[in-house]
Amino acid sequence: ELDLTADEKVAFDNSVKHVSSTCDTVNEMLKSLKKDGDISEDDAFKGQDQVQKITDEAAAILPGNDG
Repeated sequence: ELDLTADEKVAFDNSVKHVSSTCDTVNEMLKSLKKDGDISEDDAFKGQDQVQKITDEAAAILPGNDG
């Protein structure tokens, strides 16, 4: 367990929420692009897979992550 001050915990939690929100936004954009016919279903899937990989890599380096 990390020994963080209250302010550090808030900043850390906000950072995690920001990453999650950004990933959600990108995935919604990919779905919209697919729906509008601007990208193929395969490209949308590849994009979502890439977002997940980046998210997993970021989570792996976060302090206190056991995975």
